[in-house]
Amino acid sequence: MTSGEQIIENPGQVPIAFEIEYDPADIDDRFTYAIGVRITESAELAFINDTRYQVITRDSLTHVDMVPVKVGGAI
Repeated sequence: MTSGEQIIENPGQVPIAFEIEYDPADIDDRFTYAIGVRITESAELAFINDTRYQVITRDSLTHVDMVPVKVGGAI
């Protein structure tokens, strides 16, 4: 399930600040939620997170610093 998404065109240099808006009515405190990142270049996946970043419920963070990893033969 996707509760929110942000697409950043031509973000420039890292770090890349982002904020995901979501409807709090969609959040069920019985569940856990995680955020993921995908960075593409020329429509090809270049970086992705390999760590689970739990957010919102169960005393989770509301701010995370994510460090994505290079995928396969990405430049």
